[in-house]
Amino acid sequence: MSGIFSNPDEEVLHEAIPIYRQRNHQLKKKIMAYNGVAWVPLSNRIREALPWLPPEPPEHEGSIFLPFMKMENDEGDGISCDPSERSLMFAIMVHYPCNAPLITPGVIQPYMRTLLTMLADGFHIESMEELFGQGAAAIRTEYGQSLSRLALKTGMELVPDSSGIKSDFILDTWCRMQNGDREYWPELAGDVVEVFPLIEMEDDFNVAWQACILTYIVSLAILDRWGDAEAAYTKHKEALEDPEDQDRMDWMLTSRQIDMDRLAQPALNCL
Repeated sequence: MSGIFSNPDEEVLHEAIPIYRQRNHQLKKKIMAYNGVAWVPLSNRIREALPWLPPEPPEHEGSIFLPFMKMENDEGDGISCDPSERSLMFAIMVHYPCNAPLITPGVIQPYMRTLLTMLADGFHIESMEELFGQGAAAIRTEYGQSLSRLALKTGMELVPDSSGIKSDFILDTWCRMQNGDREYWPELAGDVVEVFPLIEMEDDFNVAWQACILTYIVSLAILDRWGDAEAAYTKHKEALEDPEDQDRMDWMLTSRQIDMDRLAQPALNCL
């Protein structure tokens, strides 16, 4: 993939040695695979691949595991992961909550925050907000909206004042609702209803703002808050520049029906 993630600064981020690109039988019992990621102990072999890694905190020496994006393993006799800077950065963004078994967030998260700062410098990224915006876009293209949404959720935690990250999170959530099973709609809609009021509309993402408004109104309807949905539509109707968007909202609120095919937002290119 072209772009800022393909050419790290060689003085900061060295080319990864493909130690774990093949099945590693000696260490496979120590590697934990969880939800698309391999958690690998911070061993000397990992330091050979990524020599820029900072020392472990003395009080947690031997307790640090690092996440890398898991590679496909056709034979099923081990775990393969890509120990590159790009893989590490994506995996930290997606799995910052450390929701794998035997992983302790209070021990590992501070170390991973340090790594994200170093990775941003190595990839010439000026801010954490840009890191999560660009990183989530790359994750979305390569792995889909489910994982990019998780990365943006981490971004909201680490960069709480970013309206851009919040709006991207809402748009990825819409795609999950549009393409996912109906049973998950309430949980996803709840996330939207919680996050939307925290967004400060900015002129440079007017199109995204309109999509967020539509997602918010539909989310209120999913939660059976039809009165709030009508009030939100009345408040934001003038911001919806496309007459077709207004027609879709009028139909939904009048019919009290939620038809994702009819309410789809093609401009979002949901994967």
